[in-house]
Amino acid sequence: MRHLRRRLLISATIAACLSSLITPVTSAAADPAPPPAALGLSSVQPELRDRVLGAGWHASADVALAATGDATGFHVLTATAATGYQWRTVATLSEPGMDTDQWIGNACLTGSGGRIVAVYAPRHFTNRPWLFGRGAFAAVVDVQTGAVTKLKDQVTLAYFNPGCGAGDTVALTQGVSDRHGTTRLLTVDTVTKRVTRAVVAEGQVTSAVPVGGTVVAAHGTRLVEVQDGGALRQLADAGSVPFDLRATADGGVAFAARDGESVRIRQYAAGQTRELASGPLGELSVRSGANGRVFLVGRADRQEALPQGVSLLDAPASATVSSEGGLAITAAARRGLRAGPLASAQGDDRRGSSPDR
Repeated sequence: MRHLRRRLLISATIAACLSSLITPVTSAAADPAPPPAALGLSSVQPELRDRVLGAGWHASADVALAATGDATGFHVLTATAATGYQWRTVATLSEPGMDTDQWIGNACLTGSGGRIVAVYAPRHFTNRPWLFGRGAFAAVVDVQTGAVTKLKDQVTLAYFNPGCGAGDTVALTQGVSDRHGTTRLLTVDTVTKRVTRAVVAEGQVTSAVPVGGTVVAAHGTRLVEVQDGGALRQLADAGSVPFDLRATADGGVAFAARDGESVRIRQYAAGQTRELASGPLGELSVRSGANGRVFLVGRADRQEALPQGVSLLDAPASATVSSEGGLAITAAARRGLRAGPLASAQGDDRRGSSPDR
């Protein structure tokens, strides 16, 4: 078996210690790895780290992110290669006065690797369209200190939200307004913890991600730039709804779109759209890493020459990937899950843009 690059594939149950399934995973060019064996550990065993993680693991900047929720809150966890991927809880997010059997949400790591942006809400918010679309809470979490800054705007619980860019900015989406038929997109500077741009666009806009000084998103089958004032400028027609939008280091954006029973991965950059890879639907996805790195995760039937900073990883398409691509996380659940005033959206839904108030 050719080991072009060594990776870990972890299916994790996270608590004070991590009950894990750990196995080395090779690049997509190598033979499939055998099924992992359960180790019941919260990290890679110290005596195995040189062999499993490779030389220089202690100096690696690789950061992995996982999130899971129970009745006590939405738990944000990280692990670094330099600690042998020892998991720790960075923050637990909840809101006072809200009883729920489970907090749910999504989280992403900024391209700089310094902060996490989380969107979270009680699970029952999924039962009301207006709570699902504009009722979730958002927060910025410092990776090193665990300091939490809660944002005042409430946003959608949709799978694509939040959308971290290649640097320190993130796009947050407030779902389509029934009253006005518009979507509100917020750009957040995670360093200052402020909304620097708020734009209202016509129709349903999804999968927003900051790219350079603008925001790129999906609008129907189109890949669009969301301009100041809410105008949508078409960048490409994907043929079906684009998803898995990821900012690339060269100022472009990689994205996926369904093509029959296949998925096509393409990149838009400098006014041109290029093919990257294609594979069976559900078996190939796009994930973001540090500083605009992009990982195509899963099985590709066809692969073109990939641009710098884009690579294919041999892991399940549903896995999340660490910032440097050294760890793939296939599942995470907190051990010992415990069961246990309505939200309102802020902001004017008429088309246009405004800064943070």
